[in-house]
Amino acid sequence: MLLRTRLIIISTLVLLLLLAAFSGVLWMRDAHFNSRFNGEVLQSQRFAWEKIRGETQERLALSHQQLVSDPAFARLARHAADSTQLATLIEGLRAGFPEIRVDVFGADGSVLYSSAVNLSESGGLLDPGAIAALLGDGKAVAGLTQLSNKEFLFVRAQPLGTPGSGKRAPGAIAAVALAVEILPALTQLRDSLSGEVAIHNLRGKLVAGTKPALMNTLGLGTAVRTERVTRREVDGRTYLVSVLPQFNSEQRPLAALITARDITDLARADASFNTRIGTVTLFFGIALLILMALYLRASLDPLNRALRALDALARGDTSAQVVDESEAEVADEAARIVHGISVLREEVLQGHMLRDERLRARQQQEHVIRSRLRELAESLDAQSREEILRELGALEAEAQPPAAQATTTANAADIPGGAEANDLAALAGVLGRMTGLIASQQHRLLDLLSEVRSAAEAKARLAGLQQELEVARQMQAAILPRVAPASEQVRVAALMIPAKEVGGDFYDYFFLDSEWRYLGIVVADVSGKGVPAAFFMAVARTLLKSNAQFLRAPADCVTQLNNLLCADNDQMMFVTVFYGVLDLVTGRFEYVNAGHNPPLLIPAQGEAQYLPKTKAMALAVMEDISFPAGELTLGPGDSLLFYTDGITEATSTDGELYGETRLLHTLQACAGADMPARNEAILSDIRRFERGAMQADDITCVSLVYRPAGSAAVQA
Repeated sequence: MLLRTRLIIISTLVLLLLLAAFSGVLWMRDAHFNSRFNGEVLQSQRFAWEKIRGETQERLALSHQQLVSDPAFARLARHAADSTQLATLIEGLRAGFPEIRVDVFGADGSVLYSSAVNLSESGGLLDPGAIAALLGDGKAVAGLTQLSNKEFLFVRAQPLGTPGSGKRAPGAIAAVALAVEILPALTQLRDSLSGEVAIHNLRGKLVAGTKPALMNTLGLGTAVRTERVTRREVDGRTYLVSVLPQFNSEQRPLAALITARDITDLARADASFNTRIGTVTLFFGIALLILMALYLRASLDPLNRALRALDALARGDTSAQVVDESEAEVADEAARIVHGISVLREEVLQGHMLRDERLRARQQQEHVIRSRLRELAESLDAQSREEILRELGALEAEAQPPAAQATTTANAADIPGGAEANDLAALAGVLGRMTGLIASQQHRLLDLLSEVRSAAEAKARLAGLQQELEVARQMQAAILPRVAPASEQVRVAALMIPAKEVGGDFYDYFFLDSEWRYLGIVVADVSGKGVPAAFFMAVARTLLKSNAQFLRAPADCVTQLNNLLCADNDQMMFVTVFYGVLDLVTGRFEYVNAGHNPPLLIPAQGEAQYLPKTKAMALAVMEDISFPAGELTLGPGDSLLFYTDGITEATSTDGELYGETRLLHTLQACAGADMPARNEAILSDIRRFERGAMQADDITCVSLVYRPAGSAAVQA
């Protein structure tokens, strides 16, 4: 391809790129303006719709206030509502607002009265679930509601009274809901926006509109969930269609507000303007291309003559007439070009000979160096050896044979030592990497030996620690009670699973007298886990058990235990304790809760419930403080469940806590089981809840059932 042709093609492409860039800028400008225009269209529609909807809700609110402020309605709200009197009051209200619909609901969600003609077909404005939520929240609810697939209403619902105001009389009015159809609001919006308006459901089906035939031909389908503006062609007319999603009171998508404006004249004017602009731009581009081609042809004509002269000189034709005889200067310049080319050829031939000699010497040097590098690579590890041999093989593959080198261009020979310098530098790089790999391999071997020695020492220490922890675990398990109390009047079952080898939870039960009448029971949780918590647990248990033999009152015993634990507590550890004394003759249970989880009381007849929480803090926090005592009386078959926070604070893989509510439900579900089965049921539910999550804290639960002498047998 001639240089002139290439220049013309390049110039044409540059011009086309400039025109394309100009067109792109215009398109982006139009897109920006269209985006702003669409935003303004949506904003105006949203503003007008919100204004109309707000006016409608205000009118419903005034009607509601007018209804509930009527003394006769207030009397009906406090007692069982009379449907005839309700109808009279509501029809009086609808006399000034005939399109309004009024539904009156009871506390159970039933419809006490409705002004709807076909209540059985349309149903009430609110379902029982919505009534319950409305009464629980105690606030008015207003918004757009879908009553059926083909009916949307503006609804305002408001409860009577306040949340938690007590039970209402049967048939009393609990809430009132007022509603109006949406079509009048659509008509008002059409007059405001000068366009047709409709409501479509989320399936794209028309529900209500000012011109249903047009809206059904727009072909929106299900694309009504996203706020947008688009253009549609219908019967030769152009419409600007805007979609504004609507939401219910819970901010869930409910429907879409569709507005269609006829912009046919504006669209035609825009199309005509764009056509004129395109025609002018195309004409200007063609004219510019023609002028550029003529200019390049005239400018490159001397270059064509020079090329013809060089071709003649290359063929050895020195008699070729390149220019006119009158252009003597040009003829002399052509002769100098021929002489220069012949000298250049001689220099190129000499350069080729020198390069071939240097190439042979370099190849011999490279062969010797590669052989020595392969010998050194054998001393490396397998991975490093493969890496070095792969690089050497790549260098040999890239080496060009001498015959091919001899036919390269003269320009390569003009760069002294360029190719051989690059190849030798590559070999030097391989040698440097090999040196680094050898040094790195030696360091790795030394580090590996050091790590092996450290690992052996650490393994020996770990084995000793594991053996000591196993002994500590066995000792901790040995101090816990192994048998149930030796009395037929009480049954106790316990379960404890430490989070580590040893834990900070403990429980114990023991008699305080020789007659086996007073049974002491304690469940506690020491702060932290592991060996420190286990030691502190052993100290607390020993002190509590020794104090309980002399101080029978739980409050006195816990107060003394707190003062003893506060002394020399440099580690600032603390323990939560629930300690109680059960009189097996009377069933009187006196207890103290020092910052611990409240136990669960499971009556023989009735539902389980938590014991009241106290404000007492944990032990070993502050000296000389008092601990209030609680008291209750257990009946035959009543039982208690004591536990630690390892149960209620068990965590699932989602980070959710097990909690006291779930524990209560689990206990109610297995209330009829015996105590060991009850404990296992709680543990099994915790494992299901955790879904494989690691146990974060010690788990302890103790079940106690009271069986006084002479009572009927209950499950133990």
